Amino acid sequence: MDTEDLGSSMPRAGRRPEPSPAGLSDSYRLSGFRPVPSESRPRGPEMSRPRLHSPYTAYHEAGHAVAFWHHGVPFRYATLEPRIPGNAGHVYGIRLRPAVDSDGLAKEMRFAAAGDIAYGRIMRSSQVPADAPLLRRFIRAAANPEDPFLSADERNFISAALRRDAMLSVEDAGQAIGPSAWLGIWRDTEQLIRVTLWPAVYAVSNA
Repeated sequence: MDTEDLGSSMPRAGRRPEPSPAGLSDSYRLSGFRPVPSESRPRGPEMSRPRLHSPYTAYHEAGHAVAFWHHGVPFRYATLEPRIPGNAGHVYGIRLRPAVDSDGLAKEMRFAAAGDIAYGRIMRSSQVPADAPLLRRFIRAAANPEDPFLSADERNFISAALRRDAMLSVEDAGQAIGPSAWLGIWRDTEQLIRVTLWPAVYAVSNA
């Protein structure tokens, strides 16, 4: 039976601050991206002004949504008006079967990574993070998976990675595990989101 997941989300406040409309970089202005007005409007004196959202958040959530779609996982919708306090975006109504094998857990890792990868594609354009910083990031997160400074996506990625390692250590002792193996899954997801499916990510984020 399918179980309904609350979805993937991006925190409003975190370690990756988004530029404010008043302090946009030259590359941001030249890109043509603009804050996206929300569908809902505030009540009272501000009701005539639409609330603005960063396109960076839109790309983050689009990365998650496209990854779910690509792997055949149904969901209801992605939004920049989540009902979760502190979150700037969310994908709702994800119906994901509990992973029963290492392949299923690898998919969960890809789903968790997709938002950050799409976010990074916009923030850093064509620059791909080097292996060493990613490996350090994985090692730190694995040492303390409940670190409050980790994002929800980072916790989901590490949780799936550790469960996958535990499963493979029993089923296939010769299979690579640990941060180096996680890096391979991250790189595969980068190719998918940054290159193969980027037109879809772009279309969803600008819908």
